[in-house]
Amino acid sequence: MTLDVLKCTVLKKGEIYTIPFVKSGGWSNDDKDAKYWESYYKDKELKLPTGEYELAAYCDFRLSEDDLSYENKVEIVFEVE
Repeated sequence: MTLDVLKCTVLKKGEIYTIPFVKSGGWSNDDKDAKYWESYYKDKELKLPTGEYELAAYCDFRLSEDDLSYENKVEIVFEVE
């Protein structure tokens, strides 16, 4: 999911920025799991079935048009019981 593409944002040192969770995706009615996906996207909350998951967050930005790009990735593995 990409929230902002080529958008200028001023980040202030020491401030915490929260980006709300939004589900995105799609499915085909021919998919054997179509009913699951329809139910999943109707519910605004994230409810994951039991299992192990990996969450990855990416950032890619530059301070000005002349600066080098800064890229970073953070990953965490967690289990839902």
